[in-house]
Amino acid sequence: METTQLDGLSRWGSDRRPHVLLAQSFARRQFDAAHELAHLLLHRAVSEDELVENFKLI
Repeated sequence: METTQLDGLSRWGSDRRPHVLLAQSFARRQFDAAHELAHLLLHRAVSEDELVENFKLI
């Protein structure tokens, strides 16, 4: 992911399955995987429109 600003990202796919993309070292990927899983679980009720509108707040 040629960036220093992003270690990982997650999103629910149209198939209703979680998709997670991770970068960095093995230890860092373990932390990032847990972090992205928390995003998926804690924000699962947030719609795409709400996410775009309130991204910084969320």
